[in-house]
Amino acid sequence: MNQTTTQSYLSTLRFISLAMAGGVFFFTATMVILKIGQLQMLEKYTIFYRYIPYFFSFISIPISTFLFKNTIGKRTGNSLKQKLIAYRSAHILRTALIEAPGLIAGVMFFISGDWIALIPAPIALLFILLNIPNSNRIIQELALEEQESRLLHTPDSILY
Repeated sequence: MNQTTTQSYLSTLRFISLAMAGGVFFFTATMVILKIGQLQMLEKYTIFYRYIPYFFSFISIPISTFLFKNTIGKRTGNSLKQKLIAYRSAHILRTALIEAPGLIAGVMFFISGDWIALIPAPIALLFILLNIPNSNRIIQELALEEQESRLLHTPDSILY
């Protein structure tokens, strides 16, 4: 039977977060490098392309927060395993919803050449990096009991 320890659970969540942040960073950096080589703007649609990433950022942050809280709030069962599985799903959903505007910012910059369109990308990166799970964050967001909290603070504890 494959057992999950606190350390492996947290490592997995951190890896997912960093992979998504890396996706935003490297994709957007690639778009910037490619566009610098071309340096021509589509003047006709620049304003339109400039605000698309902002629109997605402004709707994705509240939606991701709502869905995250809703997902961990609807967890079925009371076992720590069920709570942590719900948390992992909610975290992936929240991070993916924040990642999307960062990627869209890179695309819109590439299409328009407008540097202002890139601003949502570092905002998405920052939001993802600030929400990387750790024991204290999980304990707080799941409102875990004392015994469950001790398990999460001990790296070699068997969670499930």
